[in-house]
Amino acid sequence: MNKKILEKLSKFEISQTRYQEEYNQLSNPGFEEKQINKMILRTSSKNTIQTLVQYFEKLNEFISHKDLTRISSKNGGGKTLLKILTCRKNLLSIGFNDHDIIDIASNKGGSKTLQTVIDLYDQLIKIGFTNQDI
Repeated sequence: MNKKILEKLSKFEISQTRYQEEYNQLSNPGFEEKQINKMILRTSSKNTIQTLVQYFEKLNEFISHKDLTRISSKNGGGKTLLKILTCRKNLLSIGFNDHDIIDIASNKGGSKTLQTVIDLYDQLIKIGFTNQDI
């Protein structure tokens, strides 16, 4: 392990053992080192990594490694991944596509934003917004 990684492990209070375990769990399905480090070496990454590993196969059916990294490297990434799985069918049924869903989810507060889109969709359409606007 290089010095930069060791410094980040110390900064974020991640043990070398945990880092190595999570690194292996993410490298097996094909994430690259840079992607793995972006997801692990930050605050509050443990739950996100666990969620990603648990639901990877289902998520990877429609989300690329690059986009999974983008979502999982944000605080609350695990919640956002779960929200994608629970809201996707509903969002697809009202005209959003996977690309739209990923774009919404990739922002800070992605899980809350996805839910807000569903909750307020009819009102937004009534006042003239389109799916593209949303």
